[in-house]
Amino acid sequence: QLARWFHMNVAFRYQMYNTFGKTYNFVEPRLSTCFSAGTVFDFKMSYSKMNQTEHLIMSNMTDIPGNFWMPSTKKMKPMQADQYSAGQTGYGT
Repeated sequence: QLARWFHMNVAFRYQMYNTFGKTYNFVEPRLSTCFSAGTVFDFKMSYSKMNQTEHLIMSNMTDIPGNFWMPSTKKMKPMQADQYSAGQTGYGT
């Protein structure tokens, strides 16, 4: 809490993934903030970075659908995503 009207959370996640002689290193930051305007409203924002090292392979070509998880390899790299969000909460009077 930096001020009575401003809150912030900061975090980092470290991930290391090793597959078939290839090592992937990831730093995943997370940040969330909240600005309060007394009892009128709150404004919130957040950001996070994520990495996924396994991929879902789906097949519905046969009578029995099959889902398989495939690990990342040298040729199939991990997927990355950035997520942003913002919102406002108002209070009734």
